[in-house]
Amino acid sequence: MSKDFLFKDKKIKIIRTAVGSLASVGFIKLLKKWGFYVVGTDMLKESVGKFFVDSFYKVPKADNESSMIENYLSIAKKEKVKWIISGPEEEIIIFSKYKAVFNSIDVYILHPDYDTLNIITDKYSIYSLFKKSILFPKTELLVNIKNIIKNNPKDKFILKPRKGRGSKDVIVFNNFRNIRSIIDKTEKNYHDYIV
Repeated sequence: MSKDFLFKDKKIKIIRTAVGSLASVGFIKLLKKWGFYVVGTDMLKESVGKFFVDSFYKVPKADNESSMIENYLSIAKKEKVKWIISGPEEEIIIFSKYKAVFNSIDVYILHPDYDTLNIITDKYSIYSLFKKSILFPKTELLVNIKNIIKNNPKDKFILKPRKGRGSKDVIVFNNFRNIRSIIDKTEKNYHDYIV
């Protein structure tokens, strides 16, 4: 049953980003079932989600923050959207940083505040916050590599970026002899990793 009646005579318009992901298609279908008008965006012109939304825009990658915000402000004004729900973590953090800018044009970002996101998206911050109440594997910042090697000379290790998703740049290894060459290949530095 449609929930159109919740929005009086007009559908609420919502931007859903990264509509090319598999999870997005199901979410778009749910939003539409509930009576939302879905404006989809993706960095790929031929994204699968394009075929499920009411309107679609190709947008730049989130690595250019100012360009991303300009694009979304333009889309939000043109489409007269009320809400934005982002997919990728990188976008969510940027949107949260600019909540006040979007609020000023009556558009609301449906994500936690920027300060909260900086804690929950940093694996070491989360570890530090919960280590006394939840059982976690011993976790250190990679910058403390000498302490790690000294205290755990025969252990296996998992090297993981502090921020990010999935298994990108995750490395499992038995010793730290080649650590410098591994990190050089990832274009990150010792402060960006946990062990």
